[in-house]
Order: sequence, then structure tokens, then C-alpha cells
Amino acid sequence: MKITKPKSLWIWILAITIITLTLFSYKRFHAHPVPLTEGVWVEVQPVKRGNIPIEVNAVGSLVAERQITITSEMAGHIAKLLFKDGAFV
Repeated sequence: MKITKPKSLWIWILAITIITLTLFSYKRFHAHPVPLTEGVWVEVQPVKRGNIPIEVNAVGSLVAERQITITSEMAGHIAKLLFKDGAFV
């Protein structure tokens, strides 16, 4: 039985590793054709530009995530609020 040199042993290990990785990556990333029995018919439409409506008609309840209470710094009557209901403050 012939004893191989360590340098040639490492070359063989490297060559086998490269061949194994090449075969694995070919099987993993090679495009496989889809059989016709697994296909799905789809309908296509041309793209149209337009606005998407923001309003939604729905039945349900709405709960705010955050809420605040506005009070004056001094005791007295608040004469005017300088923002409208629902505006970002």
C-alpha cells in the first residue's frame, strides 16, 4: 500500500469538494420546467393610471391608538381653538 504525501491528499480533498459543490449548485439552481398539469390560467389587463379611492364603506367600530386632552395653562375659558377637528397637530 502506497502512502500519499499530505500535499497531494489536500489537493484530492479540494478537488472532491469543488466537484461536490458544483454538482449541488447545479441541481439546486438549475431551472426546472413546470409541467403543464401544474399550470394556472391567468387573465391579464393593461395597466391603467388613475386614483385609488381612500374611502371605505364598512360596518364596525374604530378605536384610536393614542388620545390627548387639551387644557389651558391658566384657569379660565378657552375662547378659540386654532385647529380643526381631525387635523394633524
